[in-house]
Amino acid sequence: CIRDRHNTDARAAVDALENRLDLEAAQCLVIGAGGAARAVAFALKELCRSVTIANRTRSHAETLARSLGCRWVPLSEAVNVKADLVINTTPVGMHPEISAIPVTARALEHASSVMDIIYRPRRTALLDLAAQMGCITIGGEEMFLRQAAAQFQLWTGLEAPLNRMRDAFEPALKGKR
Repeated sequence: CIRDRHNTDARAAVDALENRLDLEAAQCLVIGAGGAARAVAFALKELCRSVTIANRTRSHAETLARSLGCRWVPLSEAVNVKADLVINTTPVGMHPEISAIPVTARALEHASSVMDIIYRPRRTALLDLAAQMGCITIGGEEMFLRQAAAQFQLWTGLEAPLNRMRDAFEPALKGKR
């Protein structure tokens, strides 16, 4: 499908992750089954050892997992997945419900890295919990900036000035955790 060739979610998430992690051996838990989850999970399926989808709605999780050829679990059973990389692709924890967390600490017990694609707040309660547990954390602003860079390149054919984009992004979210 032509629109898939220009999906910046997958590229941006992978760029943000590869900047900090070695994905090749990663066992990934993707929380959510919407559009962003689909893009991220498809990209990770090609790069990582395994991908598991966890979602509240069984039919959505099953559909995504079937299309990927991977495992799925109900969100309530995410605690049983031994993933070293956990990625939240849901809006849980987004402004204004900033204290919400999509999974319990038990779901992060095996994780060494946690990414939350939410960029407002910049530091979600999930990332705070993951940091307290000793995980590498990757905030949504990294994916957001890389999406913008990928879109810039698609529109202009030029390499995106990522550092200048980051400098412009900082004041836009100033004062946001």
